Formats: sequence, structure tokens, C-alpha cells
Amino acid sequence: MITPQQVIEDVARCYDIQPDDILSKKRTEKISDARAIVCYILMHDLLLSSTDTGNAVNRNHATALHSVKKVEDMLSAPNMYRFAVNVLLHLEHEYFNAPI
Repeated sequence: MITPQQVIEDVARCYDIQPDDILSKKRTEKISDARAIVCYILMHDLLLSSTDTGNAVNRNHATALHSVKKVEDMLSAPNMYRFAVNVLLHLEHEYFNAPI
């Protein structure tokens, strides 16, 4: 079973940051994008509620929802966000054998 902590650790590894960075108040683009990917996977793939997702990344439910919207926007413009989209697709494939 995939846990929120595993998702946080895997996304952090892909972004070459520490898991604690995702849970921190830091708002650099790299960390913010990584946090958004975590929220997207937790809500979209693991089906966590926005409240549980927010709690997993030390944010509120509204931030979790905004993060999911951010990733959906990234997915609609994959060339602009190539790295983030590749991280998401790689982890979804790793977790669920979803096609890349």
C-alpha cells in the first residue's frame, strides 16, 4: 500500500530536495511544484480527501485543492512544465503501472 509519506519521499527524491522541504513553509518554485505534485497524487490517485491531503503536507484543504488545480494546469501545457509532468507520470507508472 502506498502511503502519503512514501509519495512525499519519492517526489522529494525526483526533485532532489528533502522531504521536510515539501512539508515546510518554503515557497520556492521547485518546492512549490513538488508539493503540488504530492497533493495531486494523494487526491487523484490515492483518493485522499482535500483535508487529509492538506494535513499530509502541513497545509489546509484549500491549499491542497489549489495545488491539484495547479498540476491540472501543468498537464494541459506539458511543454512548459516538462519536468513536473515527467515526475508525475513516472511516479504514477511506478505506483500503478499506468501508461506513460
